[in-house]
Amino acid sequence: MKIQMKLRSFLLSLTLILGIFSLLLVVIPPRAKAATDPDYAGRMSRINASGTPVSWTLTDGTLTLNSGFLGDYDNSSVANETSGQLIKNLKNSTMTGGTSLPVDEDGHPETNLVGTDFTDMIDAITKIKLAGPIHLGFKGTSDGNYASYLFAGLPNVKTYSGLDNLDLSTVNDNTGLQYMFANNPSLVTFTAPEFNVTVDHSITQMFSGDTSLKYVDLSQMNTQNITTCTGLFQGDTALETANLANLVTPSIQKPTQMTTASMFSGNSKLRNLTLSPQTHFAASVMVSPKLIPDFLPQADFTGTWQAVGSGKVDFINNDPTQGYLNYDPQGEKDISNDDLLSRYTGSGTGITTNITYVWQPVTPTIAPVSPGPSAPETEPDQGVDLAPYYVIATHKIGLYRTRNFTAASRLHWFAKKPQMKRPTFTIIGTATSVNGNPRYQVRDTNRGSSTYGKIGYITAKPAFVSPKFIQKAPDHITVISIKGINGYNNAQLAKKQIHYTQGTVLTVKQVVTTGHVTRFRLANGHYITANRRLVTTSKVKLPTKVKNKATINRYTNANLTTRNHHYSRKAPHVFKILGWDYSHGSSTKVSGTLRYRVAGGYITSNPKLVTTLK
Repeated sequence: MKIQMKLRSFLLSLTLILGIFSLLLVVIPPRAKAATDPDYAGRMSRINASGTPVSWTLTDGTLTLNSGFLGDYDNSSVANETSGQLIKNLKNSTMTGGTSLPVDEDGHPETNLVGTDFTDMIDAITKIKLAGPIHLGFKGTSDGNYASYLFAGLPNVKTYSGLDNLDLSTVNDNTGLQYMFANNPSLVTFTAPEFNVTVDHSITQMFSGDTSLKYVDLSQMNTQNITTCTGLFQGDTALETANLANLVTPSIQKPTQMTTASMFSGNSKLRNLTLSPQTHFAASVMVSPKLIPDFLPQADFTGTWQAVGSGKVDFINNDPTQGYLNYDPQGEKDISNDDLLSRYTGSGTGITTNITYVWQPVTPTIAPVSPGPSAPETEPDQGVDLAPYYVIATHKIGLYRTRNFTAASRLHWFAKKPQMKRPTFTIIGTATSVNGNPRYQVRDTNRGSSTYGKIGYITAKPAFVSPKFIQKAPDHITVISIKGINGYNNAQLAKKQIHYTQGTVLTVKQVVTTGHVTRFRLANGHYITANRRLVTTSKVKLPTKVKNKATINRYTNANLTTRNHHYSRKAPHVFKILGWDYSHGSSTKVSGTLRYRVAGGYITSNPKLVTTLK
């Protein structure tokens, strides 16, 4: 009897303990993702091969490949231009963690990703970083062989870093680097490291299908052992600049008929081309490099090439995506396209150095040191300052082809935007209309604009444009940049000392001018930017907390297009406001709507849907 009572008591106690433990599992929320937690993590697969396999993480779009050997070549699923070897390596990896890793029916994290789970992960990759020495994997009887197609088929990768860590010494067949970066449709700029391959190899279609690629620099590549570069940039419809200085084409080293065929096929926008004296193209039309530039519009270009020579052709902030700062070639003029190609057929034309050719401009563009007003045809409106080098549009304005504004000459309308998203322009000159109204001749530096990089005219009236950099010292400024700003110990903003997050209010001591821009020196001695898109002299009124009074969703972006959580009206949720942003940030046609940045994403600021809490 006593034994039965003790057993019953033990069972009741055990039931109570299990019940409390189950309740804790329900009540205690999962740990929130830390800033350093990866979304996915894994280790590549190597079979019967020595060497530590590459471990990798994917965090906020950056795929980091750590030191080691890449995964084995998958002979059952051969890499191609739309599904490259890195994609195969990731698919065959053993998953080791990650906050976005799906779980099975029993709640256990998946060890391999398949189907849409894997596709979603590949789509999330926007940057690839090689963090240490990376060696090629296993194929056949030895390590090596498959640098071809290595990074092919990555749809959203915009940048690569650390490529000099890629060891290509074990490449041992003639496929070499062909299709290596093919079908990277989001890649915009690319600068190659040495890529030292010691055996005869191909770079056929190495960048083919990279439809957003605007700038490529292969001047540092070791090209002594290339056997063919057929279709090297085939289908790269956005390509404008190709630096092929020091390129040794196979027609010199390993002559064959098709070595440079279709090298520039589809590159009709290519307008800045550097060629090596060792670059030789096939003369036959059938195997030509298909360099067929579209010189239009004739209003801007003569329809011929010109050597840069002693002139100056460079980019704004040394960034090829921002357009040209100076476009002033001074070398040989009026070089037809056929003439240019004929100079590089290996027939001894006497070229002994790298030469850069550009589309010959009708009117060169020269950035002034400090642009001032041109003599007006009639007295311009009073109070207009024609000195700022960069301006920002404070109201809706148009960009026009000529200084006399008409509907026919208008190139683009720019909507009025919130301060942190306002359109910006670089001034390259000044003018006045026939009616005496002041104009700025500018270059459009807004990447979301259809006229990005183009030159035109905007109004210079201070009611519509202001200097991009604040000219007078306020008592205080508020950081409005989504990513925050940094504080430095000098006006050149070198050597970061501290970071200030969005919404931080700072006390200003004085304005300091450096070059064409201004900086603020703070009361604490640090220097910060005076860029109006990053800081404001106005007070920012923002609630600290809001609560939903209707059913709303949380989204991963300010456009509210990708939902990641649902909040019911019946169970209102209190949100801590971490910052703010606006929808349609890169659009120049839509003003944008305020969004609140909260933990996990963005929510609406509509007062009909959320209420402010004190």
